[in-house]
Amino acid sequence: LMNRDYALEEIAARLRELRCECPEVHLVTHFIVNFPTETMDEFLAGLKFAAIFEYCVFLPYRENRRTPAARIGPPGDPDDLRRKIDRIRRSNIRGLICSE
Repeated sequence: LMNRDYALEEIAARLRELRCECPEVHLVTHFIVNFPTETMDEFLAGLKFAAIFEYCVFLPYRENRRTPAARIGPPGDPDDLRRKIDRIRRSNIRGLICSE
C-alpha cells in the first residue's frame, strides 16, 4: 500500500554489491513505523533490513490528508507504536527514533 514495488532482499543484495565495490560508502535511510496496515511481520522484516545501514531514522507514520494513505485509515494503534519503538531501541541498529 505504500507503493513499494520491490523486494527487500533484492535491494539488500544490491547494497551488499555496492559495499563490495565501494567499501567507503556509508548507507543511511529512514523508515516509517506504524503505517495503518503494517503488520508485526512487516515491521520485523523492515527492522532486519535496517541492519544493512550504518544509520537509520525511524519516523512514526503521521496522517497526511494529501496522500492516498489518508484514505486507508488512521495510524496504527499507539500501543503498537510504543512496542515497535521499544523493539527498535533494543536492537543494535544505530539511528534516531523520532517518537513524537
